[in-house]
Amino acid sequence: MKRCTKSCSIDLSTKIQSEKVCNMQKVAAREIRTAKRKGKREAAKTFDIAPEKVETLKKLSTASEVLLEKQSMKENPV
Repeated sequence: MKRCTKSCSIDLSTKIQSEKVCNMQKVAAREIRTAKRKGKREAAKTFDIAPEKVETLKKLSTASEVLLEKQSMKENPV
């Protein structure tokens, strides 16, 4: 019995190629997940503000709005 080495080698190369593609897809998916996690961690670090700071910032913005209104009223009296 003769074996067809040509078709066997084609099947083997196809299998190897499909495994390589599968591995590449896994690596890409892993890199995407890692990038998302890293991005979330960086965002959490950036926006990690203590509640006291938030209150202080709100008060400052309110005070600056009041000052701007007073200035505009002084400049343009009705």
